[in-house]
Amino acid sequence: LKITNAPTSPDCYFQTEDLRLLGNLYAYHMEYCRDKAIEYYDKAIQKGLPLRANMYACFEQQKIHFMAQLGKAQESIHQSLAMIDAHPQNPENYICIIYAYFCAEQYDDALKYVETALRKWQDNLMLYKLGGDVCHKLKQHEKAFQYWDKSLELNQQRCDATGENGFMDALFSKADAYAELGDKSNAFKTWKEIAGRLEKMGFIIEKEYTKKKMREFS
Repeated sequence: LKITNAPTSPDCYFQTEDLRLLGNLYAYHMEYCRDKAIEYYDKAIQKGLPLRANMYACFEQQKIHFMAQLGKAQESIHQSLAMIDAHPQNPENYICIIYAYFCAEQYDDALKYVETALRKWQDNLMLYKLGGDVCHKLKQHEKAFQYWDKSLELNQQRCDATGENGFMDALFSKADAYAELGDKSNAFKTWKEIAGRLEKMGFIIEKEYTKKKMREFS
């Protein structure tokens, strides 16, 4: 790098200063939006507490994911552990701690809570789905698929009993896992199954994404 003492033009100075100020503006806006996001997540969590069992604690999970993106995964872990201490008989709290450890990439700790929770709630399909995700990260692939299949089995039982569309998140995990493992045939079959379910539920826009994924593995 050659440094000279040649004077810079006024135009160059003001253009550079504009860019610096624009950077400051975006930095301020990022901090403002971050704080607002947390504020609204907290409001949703408080207001949504009665819905947790039906929504799989999704209010907390979205905040947990966001906090991990901010580098504050450990804070979510502490909060989730406090929830378990306060209400140890609520499976939604275990879902939160498992997901908190998952987002923190502390998969061994996440698996311990998966196993603890499943000893208490053997019919909770979300626990099996998360268990599969954790095992996949730990490269326990056979066990991961067993957990995902159990989640889907419980989902089908619920659908048959209630007529609801149900919870098929484990299918997305399976499709991504097959892709990572280089199993293009099963990845294609799984995305095709997802597409069929989405079409049946009337999710036409979402189905377009699955059709794109099918083309990747056809």
